[in-house]
Amino acid sequence: ISPDKSGIQVYNSEAEVHHNLIKVRHDGVMFHNQAQGSIYNNTIVATDDSENLGVWIYNLTEVPVTNNIIDGFDGGIYYENDQVSNDFRYNTLFNISGSHFSGSGMPVYIGVFGDTIELEDGTVFSSDILGNMNLDPLFAMPSENNYELQLGSSCINTGDPAMLDL
Repeated sequence: ISPDKSGIQVYNSEAEVHHNLIKVRHDGVMFHNQAQGSIYNNTIVATDDSENLGVWIYNLTEVPVTNNIIDGFDGGIYYENDQVSNDFRYNTLFNISGSHFSGSGMPVYIGVFGDTIELEDGTVFSSDILGNMNLDPLFAMPSENNYELQLGSSCINTGDPAMLDL
């Protein structure tokens, strides 16, 4: 998906948004007006960092956001809701010029990068309590639209251990 404006918008319906490369000028994924579903295993990249959000969830909507790479936005994940949600797990947010996590429904401890994730090879990365990281995903050649991960990427094998990518 590579539009001039926003990427995927789910309005008052249900959608499973997964395994996509979403490269946009404005907002990456937006769920609102009682939309349902989930957002997982996506690479969401901004081509313009002017007042845009990687993921925007609001207006009586609650969907889990798991195992995504969100890169180059003004804001990472924005969640506006009366209820606090812990469903923002194992995401990598990089090159975010504003807040990584914002909105009234975010837990207060999200984005506090004090925990660690250790890989099988002994490499250790800093994360928040929900497994979210603020590290360079090491894309292969983003200037040529190649967003595959290089071998040393912190995003390899650090997602939700309960999700298998078959």
